[in-house]
Amino acid sequence: MSNINFQLFLCWLLVLASTFIFKQRTSAESLAATFDAINIARGGMVVVAFSLLLLLLSLRKVKIFPLPKPLKIFFCYSLFALVSIFWSWSPVVTYAKAQEILVAILIVSIAYNAHGASLLLERMWKVIIFIILLLIAHGILGYALGLDGFYAFHSRTHHILRGQLMSPLISYGGFSLYGAILTILFLHKFILYKNKKFLLLSLFFSFVCLLSLGRTSIIGMLLGVVVLLLIRFGKNFINFIKLSSIPVLISVLFFWFNESMTAFFMRGQTLDELRNLSGRLDMWQVMSKLITESPYLGYGFGVGSRVAFSTIGITQHEDTISSAHNGFLEVFSGVGLFGLFLWILAIYSVVRHLINNRFGKYSSLLLSLMPLYLLVSTFNILLGGWFSVPMAMFFVLIVLSCKENEHSISP
Repeated sequence: MSNINFQLFLCWLLVLASTFIFKQRTSAESLAATFDAINIARGGMVVVAFSLLLLLLSLRKVKIFPLPKPLKIFFCYSLFALVSIFWSWSPVVTYAKAQEILVAILIVSIAYNAHGASLLLERMWKVIIFIILLLIAHGILGYALGLDGFYAFHSRTHHILRGQLMSPLISYGGFSLYGAILTILFLHKFILYKNKKFLLLSLFFSFVCLLSLGRTSIIGMLLGVVVLLLIRFGKNFINFIKLSSIPVLISVLFFWFNESMTAFFMRGQTLDELRNLSGRLDMWQVMSKLITESPYLGYGFGVGSRVAFSTIGITQHEDTISSAHNGFLEVFSGVGLFGLFLWILAIYSVVRHLINNRFGKYSSLLLSLMPLYLLVSTFNILLGGWFSVPMAMFFVLIVLSCKENEHSISP
């Protein structure tokens, strides 16, 4: 690895590491943006990464442009998010969160234009997978040992194993999301390389996803598997029907025809709580009310839900809840109608690119992940929120897709 590529890789490690430095805060504490050790450490990592990028650019050793085509609108969206500091309720928080996304996009864009780009991007991709595997291994180890914070029983569930799989480092929703991502990833590898170990890994991580009980991720995983099989076997309708029906039938039998599994899947909630989408409908009503008061520019990137919870209030959840669990509303409340338009257009441009290049290795993988990403963005935030490991994966896969497409059409 050249010195320049090493520095870019170091920048990537810094922004990834920053996502694990956080502290639960109330909305009032979050908006106050105090410069405590946590905020200084997280912001400092990103500032160091950004400074390294500026140094490389000033020495003209690297270049940002041309941007990968599907990332151009995301780049504009991140700039608009950064500009929202001028009307944000908490400029410091908005700057910090917008800066993370912008720096991540700059890193992958510079890597895209670097000498030896494919190898560098592959390494950036692999380090993300390594981090996810570490997080899951940490969670499973704690779960197997019965450590506090790694599992949860619910009053209405049957005691299957130790109950719900959790981790102190990530929410159960995040744990389930990672399990779903790896399920699709290893199934994709199995289809490409016909190695049975990838199929076994896919089945294992699908079990991890089910055991962590992130219902949105479970549904997104099943939809992603169907999309993947449709891409790979769409021309052979019989094979497609056979293969795509397997995960669907297993899930139906597993949950709907097994009383204990149904109770387990409900996580101890009543039907009324389930109909209310675990309190999401209440949060969305609060957010909708906030948005009508400033529909065009919002309240500043990354602080919309915090403003809603601190000014209007929501009694059904803890004070430390950080988002409204809806990426669309998070974007709308943060950067208004103009920012929401850019965000939707950015996602559309990515999906269109992936469909047009759906038979490529990375394009087919990311296209298969899109149902999961979009569903989690709807019932959580993901692509509508601030920088995270899954968002980093999203950006790298876009650029890898563009790079492989260039190679496939080059003379």
